[in-house]
Amino acid sequence: MTKLIGYYVALIFRIWDFLAELARGGTTVIITTHYIDETKQAHKIGLLRDGQLLAEDSPSEILRKYNCDTLEDAFLKMALRQHEVTNRRRSSELIVFFFYIS
Repeated sequence: MTKLIGYYVALIFRIWDFLAELARGGTTVIITTHYIDETKQAHKIGLLRDGQLLAEDSPSEILRKYNCDTLEDAFLKMALRQHEVTNRRRSSELIVFFFYIS
């Protein structure tokens, strides 16, 4: 099993090297991943949650903007903020809904 993991890691590095070479040659490369750590090499990233775009910028700018050391922490801040906003909207909708019933 350990050998397979080593091959997998080596393959990932080769893939990223290939994609970086394409980008240096002027090709736009669009990648989707669930591994935020992989996005650090990109010029620009978009972070999605529940179908909503939370941020679109360079990894370094996202880290600066959210005052975080890791993209995972920045994403967590964005996700918590989105959750709070969604809950506030739902609460106010319920209040309005019940207001009209009474």
